[in-house]
Amino acid sequence: MRILMHARVLNEEPLVLRGTEIAATGKRADPQSLFCYQDDDSPECRRFSIPRAFNNSLSRVATSVVQLMFQVEPNPFPFNFVANYTVSTEVASMEFRAENGSQIPISDLDDNQAITVAVNNGSATDSNGEGVTGVPLAGAINVSRCDSVIVRVSAGNSNQQAGLFIQLNFTTLDDGDPSIMAYLHSSNWPNEFNFTDRKRITLSMTRGRDLDHRKYTFFLSPESHDTTLDYYVNVTTGCTTDSPSAGVRLEVGVFASLCQYFSESAKLWRTDGMVPLAETNASRAVCSTRHLTAFAASLFVPPDAVTFIRPERGGPSLVVLLTCVVGLLCYAVAAAILHKLDQLDLRRAGTVPLCGHDGTFKQ
Repeated sequence: MRILMHARVLNEEPLVLRGTEIAATGKRADPQSLFCYQDDDSPECRRFSIPRAFNNSLSRVATSVVQLMFQVEPNPFPFNFVANYTVSTEVASMEFRAENGSQIPISDLDDNQAITVAVNNGSATDSNGEGVTGVPLAGAINVSRCDSVIVRVSAGNSNQQAGLFIQLNFTTLDDGDPSIMAYLHSSNWPNEFNFTDRKRITLSMTRGRDLDHRKYTFFLSPESHDTTLDYYVNVTTGCTTDSPSAGVRLEVGVFASLCQYFSESAKLWRTDGMVPLAETNASRAVCSTRHLTAFAASLFVPPDAVTFIRPERGGPSLVVLLTCVVGLLCYAVAAAILHKLDQLDLRRAGTVPLCGHDGTFKQ
């Protein structure tokens, strides 16, 4: 592909070569006309998306560059070539070269220049090359109308660079169009007053085609959460009289994503400078990267990750009990004071006015 690029004209259409397990795309362009900018919906750009601000990092280096992209099936390296090979997705790479063939290093990009890369998990793709979004079921439970359940998520993740995804789906047990409210927190009792994220999920969000799984999936980014901890989700069914509500069958799926790049100097897969994004699903990892090399990811579904906890019913609340006790004490003290004042008033009113030296009146 590099040799073929020498014969290409500046800003000519990209050259695409496809094989059984590999695809290569090349283009000779100026920094303003790179392939796979964010508004490019070409089939070859399903793996990469470049922000417009990225061209500033190339304009200072060269007026024209050769852009090369490769996509390889899982594990393109020989057995035992990489000591920490843990990726489960296909491998995609992008690089830029000057007119003389030397590689242009791209690293330490700013946030607005970071490139988005998407790689499918193994062969789990549809006819268009997109990842299949199905998440293996981790657990299911029936939740009655006006009821709630706590979902404890223990992913068993030990890498703080991994992103954690908790997907909620449900079907109705009765007639109606129910919805659920879900509150997320690291404490074991999330609610409407104690949460780090919340979602109102309706049936229409989880049915049909071209669904946006982000509407019913909690994404715990390693940039804002410690994804090695356990998390809790309080799921509550509707209980209002002005809207239809019903019991539901709650289904929970959990998966994690670890974005990685291949360090040619260390011959290892590394994670620094890469962050998983909310667009990730169980079969397609979407990552943000600040440098260019070969990219892949680990998408894994932890076993036995979900435990359902029924909230305790009927037990007295300590706060309510203390409030009642304080209220009763205040009432008793106030009643005693008022009773004493009444007695003083009655005693004063019952005194017979006397005349003379000891009386209050005089003749």
